[in-house]
Amino acid sequence: AFSNSSIESVKISAGVTSIGDYAFYFCRGLTEIVIPNGVTSIGNHSFSHCANIEYVAIYPDLEYIGRYAFSECRNLTIVHYANVETSKLKCIGDRAFSSCSGLTSIVIPPNVTSVGEGAFYHCNGLTRILIPESLTSIGDHAFDNCSKLADVYYNGNEEEWTKISIGSYNELLTNATIHYNYGS
Repeated sequence: AFSNSSIESVKISAGVTSIGDYAFYFCRGLTEIVIPNGVTSIGNHSFSHCANIEYVAIYPDLEYIGRYAFSECRNLTIVHYANVETSKLKCIGDRAFSSCSGLTSIVIPPNVTSVGEGAFYHCNGLTRILIPESLTSIGDHAFDNCSKLADVYYNGNEEEWTKISIGSYNELLTNATIHYNYGS
């Protein structure tokens, strides 16, 4: 819809339930995005290559973040979940936030069960992450090339951690200091 345009701001209005594939692809003028209640899915490549996005706010109705949705948003520093405790997000797609080198910390909301392949690949500014006990699988390369990742705060206990299916090339995640039974 707005792919490769020079728009500088967007307000997603009430009634919108999904953001389609490539909707705002390569919109370099965007600096922040608010995904309001009512939106349940963000399509593939929706905001990828929006290099100047610094802030994304996500409201609780969102259930799915598509493949490459925010990839190559190199200036993205904050992904804020409004009312994170009531978030309906279940899945973060393959490479959804890959090459978002400005991110230093990530909170994965409490209902997420799956983090896709390469979801945070090459987020080399990432130092810490909060993972909920609902998480059951982490795809290959999900945290590959996150060279500064030092701390993982996990809501569950050590036994629950061992039950998560963690794909290949996630040594930077598994070698980080894991803080078990961490609150939200």
